[in-house]
Amino acid sequence: MFGVAMIAGAIVRVDTRCGDCGEPITLDCAPAAPPNGEGIVHFLLSARRWTTDRGYEVGATLDLPRVWRLAKDDPRVADWRPRTRDENQAVLASVGLSGEFWELPR
Repeated sequence: MFGVAMIAGAIVRVDTRCGDCGEPITLDCAPAAPPNGEGIVHFLLSARRWTTDRGYEVGATLDLPRVWRLAKDDPRVADWRPRTRDENQAVLASVGLSGEFWELPR
């Protein structure tokens, strides 16, 4: 949702429901600033689990501004290129995501 707002260069309205209680949620995702509010995002699997076939691990939750900061890379700019593993690890660290759960495989 945040990436769509950044690519569109406009505010994108997202209507969804809370995965826990089912209550409706409306987010206005802007390309230039993180959303206001107290919402969180739950990551069921660790970064390592996304790419390996290890056993189940407990997930993590992040506040919406932190998720927005992770999504702000714009692939439309002329000099954009995919990041290396180490560059991606640095992005995670730049928003305070460190430790084994957030470690990407080598």
